[in-house]
Amino acid sequence: MSKKKVHTHAGQATTSTQKALQGAAILTLAAFVAKILSAIYRVPLQNLVGNTGFYVYQQVYPIYGIGMTFALNGLPSFIGKQVALAPDASGQKQVIQRYSLIVTIFAAICFAIIYFGAGQIATMMGDVQLAPVVQSVSYMFLLMPILLLSRGYLQGLNDMVPTAISQVVEQFVRVAVILTVAYLFAQAQQEGLQPDVYMMGFWAMQSAWIAAAAASVVMMYYWLKTREKHLYQDFLSGHYGLDQGGSARKQYPGYGWGHLTKAFVTEGFVICFFSALLVFYQLVDAFTIYDQLIANGMPDGVAKNVKGIYDRGQPIVQLGMVVATALATSFLPTLAKTKQMAAKASRQFETVARQYLRVTLVFSIIITGGLVAIMPQLNHFLFASREGSGVLMIYVLMVVMASFVLAQNNVLQAMNRWYVSGIAFVIGMVVKMILTPWLVAMWDTMGAAWATNIGLVVMVVYLEGHLPQLLRVNSRHKAILSASALGIGMIVVTAALAFLWHSVLGMAPTRFSDTILMAVQIFAGVVSAWFFLRKEPILTQEEWSALPKGDWIWRMIG
Repeated sequence: MSKKKVHTHAGQATTSTQKALQGAAILTLAAFVAKILSAIYRVPLQNLVGNTGFYVYQQVYPIYGIGMTFALNGLPSFIGKQVALAPDASGQKQVIQRYSLIVTIFAAICFAIIYFGAGQIATMMGDVQLAPVVQSVSYMFLLMPILLLSRGYLQGLNDMVPTAISQVVEQFVRVAVILTVAYLFAQAQQEGLQPDVYMMGFWAMQSAWIAAAAASVVMMYYWLKTREKHLYQDFLSGHYGLDQGGSARKQYPGYGWGHLTKAFVTEGFVICFFSALLVFYQLVDAFTIYDQLIANGMPDGVAKNVKGIYDRGQPIVQLGMVVATALATSFLPTLAKTKQMAAKASRQFETVARQYLRVTLVFSIIITGGLVAIMPQLNHFLFASREGSGVLMIYVLMVVMASFVLAQNNVLQAMNRWYVSGIAFVIGMVVKMILTPWLVAMWDTMGAAWATNIGLVVMVVYLEGHLPQLLRVNSRHKAILSASALGIGMIVVTAALAFLWHSVLGMAPTRFSDTILMAVQIFAGVVSAWFFLRKEPILTQEEWSALPKGDWIWRMIG
């Protein structure tokens, strides 16, 4: 082979790698924006509809959340991987056509279960009035094939922009519909019309299919712009990869129906389960907490109110995890790249993986400490009361465990050991399902928060045992201790400030007063962290430099 050809192939490989890294960055940014939107809108939603209205929405939200994950994160990533591994355009066509039938059948089953089983699902949740709300979510599954296949196919071609744009559009449309419904509900309440919270939930959940339709329009625009328009035309004509008119078609090994279906329900589902890990835990809560609170002797209205207060923790945890995981995402492209290189790069992979796990764990511990420290004030500021602050302090501990579980999973996925993650997910869910009713019977919603954390701890321990020896906890124990000391220090400082504010200065715990106190606590926490990090940086200079603005932070604490 001539030198010119060698340089050409090398240049193409470099361009492909750069495009993949740029695509990963675009998707990460879009996911960050979407997650911020997904967390923030729940604050005005709760303020507008109250704890009971929030309970109605949050009871059904996990069903939407799981469906969205299947159509947005998990299965598109899986199908994109299958398309990328295809040897040529003809192979890509065969993959997408055959998966179109598999996905359509799967989506139809999901729709049928939720639509026709809405009454049974609501009964299992202990509140039959939720049936229409559950049913309203089902329509989004009819749009799943379009979203899933178009996103997966274009991701397989390293074109991440359409998925990113559709993701942001979907969230904007959904949030706009939900907040419009909530505003109209609040206005009706002010006018003394006594609107039904279940009807509010029904219309709010219509946002699922409306947003999915908007995202589908975006994806269809980009799909039709690709050179492989015939793939979409074949999909619409219903060929689904089956031979038409006896025409001969090249068959590719590993693309048989059985093999593709098996991969879809194993590796594909594992990716989805971890993408929606906390949503599945919320689903267990939806089927368990309210029912058990009633069994505990709590009046119906009080139980709904208590469950609504418990659900305040979800947007707080989501925001905490967005920050904790976003800071470490800069390691992910390098992690994937080094694993795909020759065997001699295995040491580099272990180095990057170790740094990634350390950074994720350190920042999740610090962020959790900060959230616990300001929780009473944060709860009052966001949701207009301090109710349930003790429960929420325990609830947000899952930021540490969930962030670290996702980091462990990313490392194992890079090693193609997805089955280990699948086993860990099943074990964690079983622990959560067993402990939740038992602990709620003893401690109400505090028990549910502990059940979630224990389930995540079990997952962490199991996954830790399947990581390479050099990546296990003994490589992180010093960082864990230092980050924990910093987190505890922030809690002590903020607690002392709260004592001075209320007991010494005699400030009443109003919403405005708590907002001012929270701002002072955050400032004091940042200053405390700065002094601590000057003495004990926790991370190495290389690890700090890999973070966004990491060099600037290193100079500040150096």
